[in-house]
Amino acid sequence: MAAKGIKQSDWLKKLDHDFKEMTKVNLKIIEERKVSKEELKYQVQKIKKKIANIKSKFIQHIDNLEKVLLHELAAVDKDGEEESEKEKQELMNMVKEVQADHTALEFVTANGSESQIYSFVQQQAKKQKERVKKLQKIPPNSKVNIELHEASNEIEAIKSLGYLSVNYEHVTNPLSARGLTISDESLKLSRTEKKDFPNLMLEKEVQIDPKDFLEENEKVDDMALEVHCATVTDDNYILVAGKLRLVFNGNYKTVLQVVKYDEHMNYLQSFHFYSVNKSTNYMCRINGITSIQKSDRIAIVFCTEDKKKLIISSYKAQFNKIVSVNIDHVVHQSYVVLVCSYSKRIYLHCKDNYRAFLYISF
Repeated sequence: MAAKGIKQSDWLKKLDHDFKEMTKVNLKIIEERKVSKEELKYQVQKIKKKIANIKSKFIQHIDNLEKVLLHELAAVDKDGEEESEKEKQELMNMVKEVQADHTALEFVTANGSESQIYSFVQQQAKKQKERVKKLQKIPPNSKVNIELHEASNEIEAIKSLGYLSVNYEHVTNPLSARGLTISDESLKLSRTEKKDFPNLMLEKEVQIDPKDFLEENEKVDDMALEVHCATVTDDNYILVAGKLRLVFNGNYKTVLQVVKYDEHMNYLQSFHFYSVNKSTNYMCRINGITSIQKSDRIAIVFCTEDKKKLIISSYKAQFNKIVSVNIDHVVHQSYVVLVCSYSKRIYLHCKDNYRAFLYISF
């Protein structure tokens, strides 16, 4: 019979072992998902605090603008009051002078000779002409109109407080292909462990100055810089790429560019490769920048609100755009794009459920 000796068979023992391992694997995955859920909640709370902080910065900025505007209004009020008081004093002095001359006229008329009266009238006629000229320069009616014109940056023009970068990490199934005999180490595949690098030390931390992204002698009313990415060349130049939002005379401008620093983070030069006269949303950004090994060139991938492009530029003596390629058909707007280079080829990897690749030789 086929069932004879089944109780002591290896088959039964293996099945019993597999059931226990299956339970362990499922419970381990459930525990891992529980930890992941808690981490997600923690990240959500952290992001909420950041959003509240961004909001407070907006409010603080608006409060500061209000103080400036009220200060200007107070200055206008003060100037108007001083000017009015000055005119009033000049008119009061003229009234006193006219009253004194009128009293003198009455006295000369009553007691003076005709010759004295004639001389006095002749003298006063000249003075009256001068007074009339002064009065003609002062309008009889005076009115000050103060109007407040709302700036062009209305609340509706603010498209975003920021943007979220979400990375979903999918892991392999911990079950082996040959059966359910699983070691303890294989159960750890569902989590990414943090590793320490004892020899990795922070040598220097530098705050990027947004003014480095302005053109020479360029003056603006307000500016905001978003640093998107950076790369280091073979000859130790540091290239920082970012988006600059500018406001001048109530108008907006958005610029995508690269700034070159030496190894000590001293400013050298900048490269504007895209600009538009408006405030753009979060989709307009630089996705990646890399230096091409053993060459004087860099590759940049960036998105505008309606285009996706890859450009190649030299960077040594000066920035000079060499190649510009539309990659709308390869790179989706929401994809995270990584740019790598090797042997004069550009490799694009779009991280999502699907992958797209592009090789460019030059």
